[in-house]
Amino acid sequence: GEIPEALDVRERLASLYRTRDAVRPLAELLAATADHVAEPAKTVPLLREAAELLVQRCADPAAAIPLIRRAREVAPDDRALMLMLADALGQSGDIEGARTILREVLEGFGTRKPKERSTVHYYMGRLLLASGDRPQAITELETATKVDPTSATALLALAVTLRDDGRLDRAERAYRALLTVLRRPSGDEPFSVSKSEILLDLSDLARGQNDEERAEEILESAFEAAQESPFEAEQFERKLRQREAYRHLSRALSARIQRFGDPRGTSSLELASVLANHLDRAAEAWPHIERGIRSAPTAPGAFELAMVIAKKRGNEEELIKLLTLTAEEREDAGDRGTAAELYARVAELVAPTDLERAAQVLERTRELGASSDRVLTLLEDLYGRLGQTDRQLEVLEARISTTLDPEMRRQTLYRLSSLRMKREETLEQACDYLAEAATGDPDKTRYRELLREGTDLFPTNPRLVRMYEESARDAGDLGTTLDALQKVWQLEPSDVSPLREAIDLARGASDLAAAERVLRGALDLLDAAYPKARAWALQELSKLKDEAGDPAAARELLRDAATLEDPEQRRELLFDVAARAEAQGDSSGASDIYAELLDTEPTDPRAWKPLADIYRRTNREGKLAELLAAVAENETNPEERAKLRWERAGLLESSGRPDDVVGRALLDVLDDDPGHEEAVAKLVVLYERTGQTQELGRVYAQLMDTARLRRDVPGVVGYARKLAAMFLAEGRGADAEKTLRDALDSDPENKELWALLVEQLRDGDPQDRAEALEKLIRLEQGKRAAELALELARLRADQWDDAAVERALELGFRGAPNDEELRSRLEASYRERGAWSKLAELYIQDAAQRPTPEGKVERLRQAAILYADMLRDARKAAATLREARNVRPDDPE
Repeated sequence: GEIPEALDVRERLASLYRTRDAVRPLAELLAATADHVAEPAKTVPLLREAAELLVQRCADPAAAIPLIRRAREVAPDDRALMLMLADALGQSGDIEGARTILREVLEGFGTRKPKERSTVHYYMGRLLLASGDRPQAITELETATKVDPTSATALLALAVTLRDDGRLDRAERAYRALLTVLRRPSGDEPFSVSKSEILLDLSDLARGQNDEERAEEILESAFEAAQESPFEAEQFERKLRQREAYRHLSRALSARIQRFGDPRGTSSLELASVLANHLDRAAEAWPHIERGIRSAPTAPGAFELAMVIAKKRGNEEELIKLLTLTAEEREDAGDRGTAAELYARVAELVAPTDLERAAQVLERTRELGASSDRVLTLLEDLYGRLGQTDRQLEVLEARISTTLDPEMRRQTLYRLSSLRMKREETLEQACDYLAEAATGDPDKTRYRELLREGTDLFPTNPRLVRMYEESARDAGDLGTTLDALQKVWQLEPSDVSPLREAIDLARGASDLAAAERVLRGALDLLDAAYPKARAWALQELSKLKDEAGDPAAARELLRDAATLEDPEQRRELLFDVAARAEAQGDSSGASDIYAELLDTEPTDPRAWKPLADIYRRTNREGKLAELLAAVAENETNPEERAKLRWERAGLLESSGRPDDVVGRALLDVLDDDPGHEEAVAKLVVLYERTGQTQELGRVYAQLMDTARLRRDVPGVVGYARKLAAMFLAEGRGADAEKTLRDALDSDPENKELWALLVEQLRDGDPQDRAEALEKLIRLEQGKRAAELALELARLRADQWDDAAVERALELGFRGAPNDEELRSRLEASYRERGAWSKLAELYIQDAAQRPTPEGKVERLRQAAILYADMLRDARKAAATLREARNVRPDDPE
C-alpha cells in the first residue's frame, strides 16, 4: 500500500489535471495510482476511468486495453468492463477478439432478454460496422432496438447506418422511433442526443427524398425543439456547427439568446463571429460583440474577434469606446484587475496613432494597481517612442522592483544599461547593470551586443573595452572577437599584437572579409609614425585581395607597400607588381616598371624578357626590334634564338622591308629550326608571290630530307604531301609520284599517302594503280574498304586476272565483313570454282555478323553441309553444328 499523504498528493494532482483538461497525464496518473492501492477492489474505478479517457478523449484504445484487462482480473464478471474491452479491441483492429468477448457476454444471458442485452447487440453492431459487414451490423442494431425499444443509442446508430446505406424510409422510421423515445421522460439516465438533432436529420432525409416543403417544416420543428431547454439548444448548435451551416447557426444562436439570455456572453461572441467571419455581416455583428464584451470582457478570443469586426466595419474608435466603457463599468464594480486588462487593450489600440493617449491610459492601469510585466513593458516602449527617456527609466526601475520573473529582470537590466550607456556620466552605472544582467545569463548575446554598442560610442573607456574583450573570447564568436581586439589595439596603438592576433584568427577561420575589415581599420589609424607596421598591413591586405580574387587591388596595395621598404626589398616588390600588372592586362603599367628596373640593372633577364613579351603583345615593333637586336646575338640556345629570329623576320615583313631581306631572315630561322612550320609557310607564300617555285621546291625537299635524317616520320609525310601538291599543281605528276613513294619508304603503312598515290595514278598505269589500291585496302575499314575493293576487282577483271579479282574481294571483305555485295560476290566466286573450304569459312565468318540467332544458325548449318558433303570433313562439320547448337540449344534440328 501507499501512505495516505502520498495518495492525497495524487488526488490533488489529479484534480489539477482535471481542471487543466490534461487528459493523457490524468490517465497515466490514475493507472499509476492503481499500482499503489492496497485494496484490489478500489483499483477498478481508477483503471476504468483511465481506460475511458484513453479511448474516448485520447483516441488511443491500444493503450487502454492492458488497463481494462487488469481491471477484469479483479472484477471478471463486470459486464461493463467486458463491453469496454470489446470496444477497445474493435477500435484497435482486433475484430475477432472483440467479437469473442461480445459472444461470451451474450452467452451469459442464456435465453433471457433483459434490456442490458440490447447494449451488447449495439456493441456487436458497431463492431460489424468497423469490419465492413454492414448488413449484419444492421441486423444486430435492429435486434438491439427490439430488445430495448427505448435505447436511444441503438436507435440513433441504426438510423444513421440506414441513412448512410440509402435506405431512407427505414432510416426515417428509426429516427421517428428515436424521436418518440426522446419525448418521453428519461428517468435517471439523461439522453445524449437531442430532439432538435434528430429533427435536423429528418429534415435532411426529407430533402434527400426531394420533399422540400416537408424538409422545411421539420427544420422549423427542429428550431422550435431547440428552444425547449439549454441542452437542446447546445446540441442543435453543435450539430449546425459541425455542418458549417452558419446561416442556421446564426438564427439558432439569436433564438437561444432571446429565449435563455446570455449572462456569460459566450453565445453573443459566437454569434458575432458567425456573422462577421462566415456570413459577411459585420455590421449586424457589432451589437452582439458589444453584449459579449460587456458580459465577458476577458473571454478567450473576445478581443481579437472584436478587432476583426471593428476593422471590417472600418471603425476601430468604436471598439476603443466599447473597451473604455466596459473598463469603467468594471472599475466601478470593483473589478480592478479586469478594468486594468481592458485599459491595457485600449492602450494597444490607441498607440499606433496617439502615443501620449496610450501612455496616459497605461498610467491609469498602474493607478489601479496593475503593474504587470506586460503593462510596464508596453509603457516603457511608449515612453521610448515618445523620447521621454526619464519616464522610460522610471518605468524600468519600477519593473526591476516588481517583477518576479528572472528572465524579465535580466531583460530589464539590459534595457536600463542600454539607456544609461548613451551618456558618459552614467557609463559606470551602465556597466554595473550589464554585469548584474550577465550573471546567470546562459546566452549573453544581448550582453555582447550592448558592449559592442557601448564601445562604439566610447572606444577609449578601458572598463567597457576589457569587458567586451572578455565576453567576446568567452563566446568564441569570430566577428565579435575581431571587433573587440581592434578596440583593445586602439587603447594603445603602438602595440600591434592585438591586430596580429585578430588577423591570425580571421585567417584560421578562412574569413577573408573579416581579416580585410581589421586591416583596413588599422590602416585608417596607422600614420607615418609606423612605416613598418603600415607596410606589413598593406602586404597582408594584398595577400587577402589575391585570395579573394581581386588582383588589381592586391597590386596597388603592394606598390604602396614598396614605397615604405628599403631598396632591395623595394626592387623585389616592384618585380612582383610588374608581373601582376602584366597578368592583369595592364601592359603599359608593367612596361613602365620593367623599364624602371632596367635603368638600374640593364642586363637583368628578369626585366628584359617580360618587357619583350609586352612589346610583342602591344605591337610596339620599333621598341621590340631594338630589344631583340640586343638579345639575339647573345642567345646560345638554338630554339630560343630561332624564336627571336622568327619574331624579327615578322617585324621585317610587317615594316615593309624587301622580299629578299625577309626571305633571308626566314632562312635564318630555318637554320636554327628546320621544322619551323610558320617560317616555312611564310617562305611558301613569299616564293609563290615572287614566282620562285624552284626555291620553294628546294625548301620542301630540304625539309623532307632533314626530317628523314632526324627519323621524323610525321615531318617526312607532311612535307611530302606539300611537295607533291606543289608538283601536281605544276603538272609534274611523275615528280609527285616519286615524292609520295619516297615518303612511303619512311612510312609504308600511311593510309593518307597511299590514298594520294592511288589518286595520282588514276590516269596512269592500271597495274601500278591496282598494286597501290591493294596496299590501301589493307589499311582501310568499313564502307571505304568495300568501295576500294570493288574498284580493285574491276581493275583486275579488266586485266583478266580472276585470282586477283578474288583476292581483291577477300581483302575488302576482311575490312568490311558486313558488306553484302562483297559477301555475295565472294560466295559466288568460291562456289563457281568449287573453293568449298573457303566458302565454308565465309559462311562461318558471316554467321558471326548475323544479328539474329536464326540467321547465325542458318549460316553455320550451310557451312556444316559443305564440310560434310563437299569436303568430307566430318570433324569440322560436327564442330560447326555444335557451335550452331550453342546458339540455339532449343532447336531440335
